[in-house]
Amino acid sequence: MIERNAEIESSAAVRREAKIPTSILIDEHNQAYRKAWALLQGEIEVEGRQTGRDVARRSRQRLEEARSLFVKVLQIRPDNWSAMWGLGKISQRFGEYEDALTWFKKAAEIEWQNPDVAREASICALRLGRGGDALLFAEEAAKLRPQDWGLYANWALALLVNGRTRRAREVAAHAVEGAPQDPVSRRVLALIVNLEASDGPVPKNLDEIEQLIARSG
Repeated sequence: MIERNAEIESSAAVRREAKIPTSILIDEHNQAYRKAWALLQGEIEVEGRQTGRDVARRSRQRLEEARSLFVKVLQIRPDNWSAMWGLGKISQRFGEYEDALTWFKKAAEIEWQNPDVAREASICALRLGRGGDALLFAEEAAKLRPQDWGLYANWALALLVNGRTRRAREVAAHAVEGAPQDPVSRRVLALIVNLEASDGPVPKNLDEIEQLIARSG
């Protein structure tokens, strides 16, 4: 779960250029921050891959309002990585993967030891076919949270799109060993094993991976 405790608690956290009392800026920041996250409740999956191909009108309005509020938060406190992560999740929900990856990368520059940030960056990079970024963030996420076997499955997929099939199989097998009943890890391992056996071309992005898994049943 992403940590959302990024409200300003002291005036030292605000670097302001406008001649506005610091206490007012702090209140504005925290109110905007809290409201943005409240608007996102039920609209995004914090640890999921929900995308925005079909976003209902009411949901779109809530997401756009939250987006504006997070931008306001960053105008007051440019280093609020949690607001960046929120903007990434909104962009991801809308299917705007380039923007989402940009925000997740910005968040990772600040909160580089958070596996949730690295995971979302890797998923967006996979969706875009950015193999290098996908592998960098997926491996980092798995190492930061070594008992989260789903992160190993993501790492295996990142290895796969980079053409490192053998290593991908090893990492996927490790995920299945750690969580034998996890259907996602099992499907990832089966996909890699089938690709090795058929000597077929490796998928280039997450869409191609999902198509292959769907065909295999």
